[in-house]
Amino acid sequence: IPHFKSKMPYTKSTQNNKIAISIGRMTEAKRQWILIDLWNKIVHKHNITDWQLHIVGDGNLRENYLKQIADLQLNDYVKILPPKKDVENYYKEASFFLLTSHSEGFGMVILEAMSFGVPCVSYDCPAGPRDMITNNVDGFLVEFDNFEKLEQSTLEMMNNHKKMIDFGDKAFEASKNWDDQHILAEWNKV
Repeated sequence: IPHFKSKMPYTKSTQNNKIAISIGRMTEAKRQWILIDLWNKIVHKHNITDWQLHIVGDGNLRENYLKQIADLQLNDYVKILPPKKDVENYYKEASFFLLTSHSEGFGMVILEAMSFGVPCVSYDCPAGPRDMITNNVDGFLVEFDNFEKLEQSTLEMMNNHKKMIDFGDKAFEASKNWDDQHILAEWNKV
């Protein structure tokens, strides 16, 4: 039986801002350094400079990430933002979500993103993402640690606005499978 959603005022993102988002603790398990390397390719290899990556969180690797961003000359393109109670504003400003974790339990951030109609590009790490994302329907589920495929999927989100919006609509609909009434009905069956 799935988890309940976090209690937030869910409304669908317009997906009009050229912002990709990732939310999570800045620890070894979440591996946001991969996202910074990805954005380095986006900016310096593909010359896409009108998008930003927002990494929301805090943790023991925060200073390392700030240094990595500066060293790669990405200060104008990658922002480290503090966690906050009204995190829904971060989701509503985003067009798609990125996850590069080594492993997840359930991955509440994916469910939260989908509940705002923000489609996900996620590594297919053990547990979590594959329970929520339907590959090439409401997001991209990328073979674990296949950086090239992660780059390709991210570029497709950025360059195919129609597909990104369609994925967002389908993610928003899929998230309804985790509403309180649906989950309580599953528990009642048990």
